[in-house]
Amino acid sequence: MYYTDTPTRQINRYRYDAASGTITYDGIAVTIDPATGFPDGMTIDIHGNLWVAHWGGYGVYCYNP
Repeated sequence: MYYTDTPTRQINRYRYDAASGTITYDGIAVTIDPATGFPDGMTIDIHGNLWVAHWGGYGVYCYNP
């Protein structure tokens, strides 16, 4: 699972254990360059890439975490 932390310009990764329902922090998946704005909306494609809209960065960017 991923969480977009807009103020820190980071996308954090989490592991989910379906058997126990436990969610565990697994590190920073992506750090956004300040020149490209702030990460906002996000989706995952069939290849596991993250597509992230950047507020103030005027674009949608693709990341392979």
